[in-house]
Amino acid sequence: MADTDLVDLIDKNDQVIRVITRKEMRQNAHLHRTTHFFLMNSKGEIFITKRSKKKDYAPLKWEIGQGGVLDSKETYEVCAKRELKEELSITSPLEYLFDFSYYSKETNLLAKVYLVKTDQVPKVQEEEIEEGK
Repeated sequence: MADTDLVDLIDKNDQVIRVITRKEMRQNAHLHRTTHFFLMNSKGEIFITKRSKKKDYAPLKWEIGQGGVLDSKETYEVCAKRELKEELSITSPLEYLFDFSYYSKETNLLAKVYLVKTDQVPKVQEEEIEEGK
């Protein structure tokens, strides 16, 4: 996602207030929508990744799930499928798990979390992910 990409500024009830740029969202820690998913193989192993040093939030941090910020007017499920394909080169069904919210001085978000069960081998997108295991 580029700084000029558009995202929905939302309220705590997940209602759109207005459309803003990603740059404005990050600079002002505006509340926005994200998706996250856990990738699990048939052995029950979870794929973890180290974020790219180029990321605008939490670069070089390890995470147990992948995902991303929704584009303006995009649904959570469409975003999760897009991120799964872009970041890990995987196309697989999503199983909805739960919603969560996170508030800090750096970022504020509402999210939906999914589980992806597959034995497909992830191929990480180098622009987004330093490494995965």
